[in-house]
Amino acid sequence: MSKGLLLLFLLSCSFTNSENESIYSISFKSIDNKTINMKEFVGKKIMIYAFNAGSPNIPKLKALDSIGQINKSTLVIIGIPVNDFEKSFEPEVLNKIISEENLIRFPISAISRGKSAPDQHNLLRWLSRNSLNNHFKKTFLAADQLYLISTQGNLYGVFDKGFSVNNPFMNSILKNEPIN
Repeated sequence: MSKGLLLLFLLSCSFTNSENESIYSISFKSIDNKTINMKEFVGKKIMIYAFNAGSPNIPKLKALDSIGQINKSTLVIIGIPVNDFEKSFEPEVLNKIISEENLIRFPISAISRGKSAPDQHNLLRWLSRNSLNNHFKKTFLAADQLYLISTQGNLYGVFDKGFSVNNPFMNSILKNEPIN
């Protein structure tokens, strides 16, 4: 009997994720140096868009802003400019480009690394490691990646570059809550 209990205990420990952390425990600086606390978004779906800080995809940013405005009672969008792929704009220049376009009404983080490294953006670290998000292991390889988090704070969608945010599939994803 005690061997069976010991085996059951050991098996349960092997599936327990000691690193797993809630997305709501994460905070980071915005491009204009304000603190963004993920706990402010409890109960809403969260869409995170990692884009190239040296060449922001303005049409996609505009499309995401439209989606955010249409769904503002149930959805938060966060942009993360990453500097892994080419020389990025200085934060002031990127902020000016975005504000001149008058297109962004959602939070944009400070420019940071997307790829795994000690200085990787802490939100992207959570998104790319299943030991933290308890769902996906998806190495950040390219800008224009989109991540979806449920109202319970679970990562349930990862979309690579080229995925259109203006399609019926995306609308369906945003209207329906995943089964957790």
